[in-house]
Amino acid sequence: MNINLIKNYIEKSDFDENIIFNADINTALEKSISNNIDEVIELIRKIDKFIDNQDFSNILKELSKKFLLIKDRKNISFETKNIENCTLKYSNTLSLDDEYKIPEENEEVLMVYLLYIITKKIQRRFNFLSKNREIKVELLDYISKSRDFFHIMYKFLQEKVMIKYVVELISEKLSSMEIDSNLSLEKARKIIRAGQKKAKEMNLAAVFAVVNSEGNLIIEERMDNAILVSVEVAYKKAYTAAALKLNTADLTPLVQPGAMFYGLQADPKYIIFGGGVLLKVDGKIVGAVGVSGGSAQEDMEIAKACVDAFETI
Repeated sequence: MNINLIKNYIEKSDFDENIIFNADINTALEKSISNNIDEVIELIRKIDKFIDNQDFSNILKELSKKFLLIKDRKNISFETKNIENCTLKYSNTLSLDDEYKIPEENEEVLMVYLLYIITKKIQRRFNFLSKNREIKVELLDYISKSRDFFHIMYKFLQEKVMIKYVVELISEKLSSMEIDSNLSLEKARKIIRAGQKKAKEMNLAAVFAVVNSEGNLIIEERMDNAILVSVEVAYKKAYTAAALKLNTADLTPLVQPGAMFYGLQADPKYIIFGGGVLLKVDGKIVGAVGVSGGSAQEDMEIAKACVDAFETI
């Protein structure tokens, strides 16, 4: 969808001109509700394609089916337990406030915000309609709980985008600093050989990745019998350390609720447990090594052998 079209719709969302100027108010309300439900179902379909949170995806699928049944006036159960549990789970981890600030250039966040305000409009129209005819209390409650869920999902994505922006900004600033890089391909190979030796002593098969100060891969090697997933994890550990200028083991306390990088654990690009260690020359970061093959503690021990070897080269 076009961002400008979404923003334009949001700005006009509270103006119910087809209700204000229509004498048959009940018919107008029913038609508007039906049209809005179509919009909700279509938005859910689009949003579900990019949502990588399984909790949200499961609830979206449930809501899509229920809203369609509501539109068709089917006699259905308005069980809200799953929606309420999901809403409560994420509301306890988010910084909620009364002011909704819409990111200017993120289409995904705007789409979820649009879903939220259309559901508010449906709720308002059902409440209006209930003054003239009987509307099930369970239906009104279901729409209200759905609105709350969309609000939480919007805030979650908004915070995720903000965290990603801050991390990328910090990474860009730090990587632009003038650094005397002394990490050549040959040195990277010697680092890995030292790590492999340590891993063999520990009866482990590991994967090693060495990156430069900007997180770009220099070399990656996999020992025989190392599990395949370690190839991705080792690189992510090295990249995380280089990008954030921190050993990955030091990130664990920083992603707890209220800490500096809280929310980073939701970004699949980063690894927040031990095994990614910085490589320094005279106190300056020149790169990082990532190790994956054992427990976090074992990976850290092997990574230390890599660092020790680098410091003697």
